[in-house]
Amino acid sequence: TFETRMRSILGFSETETLNWLTIKEVLTCHDVHDIDYVKGITPADVDKATEIAGWMWGVLYKDDILNKLGIGRFLHELTNDLESLLSHPEKRFLAYSGHDSTLVPLLCVLGIYDDVWPPYASHLTLEFATKNNLCVKSESNNNNTEDNGTKTGKLYVRAVYNHESRVMLINNNLDVWCPYELFQSRLMEMSITPEKYKESCNGSDNGEKESTARRAMEAEIRATIDGQQRTSPVN
Repeated sequence: TFETRMRSILGFSETETLNWLTIKEVLTCHDVHDIDYVKGITPADVDKATEIAGWMWGVLYKDDILNKLGIGRFLHELTNDLESLLSHPEKRFLAYSGHDSTLVPLLCVLGIYDDVWPPYASHLTLEFATKNNLCVKSESNNNNTEDNGTKTGKLYVRAVYNHESRVMLINNNLDVWCPYELFQSRLMEMSITPEKYKESCNGSDNGEKESTARRAMEAEIRATIDGQQRTSPVN
């Protein structure tokens, strides 16, 4: 199998857990910096390791409990920033910088992650517009009817990932332009304050309830240990 061959080439014993993301990152760095791979590694192996890493993170962060701990504090910051932005018309732009490992959980929150690891220089743009400014054809159906702006003033959000508009599959939304209240509801559902984050990770003071973080981590281990879940692309 691919896993067995990679263990042999990279020197992992049968008892060691393979961290596919680390393997993918190292191989990708060799690739983009034009450094020779370890003997026996091929470009197809790099593609396969990237596929596995992308799939595994999808398994992890499509779990809302785990993802809330992973990206929820940023979402708390984002919701506060958006509230300030939308209440001050003179503000037109917000920019955040992160990593691919920041982007994956965010894409999962918005329902647009496709289990493909973000390529270098990936970016997500969230565009806000009122309906009376939207003279665009629906991109989620085939009726080719134009938005006539009858409900003026209603706010909408569009997600553009690497220059491609994506439908945010959240709260029954089926259109590229998602009603802001659905978008806001999802962000608030998945956001967490720093205080609540600490509480969740530490568990309850009286010890009667298991830590949310512990449950999430156990789910992570079950889902990813050596990529052995049935639907894994490892084999």
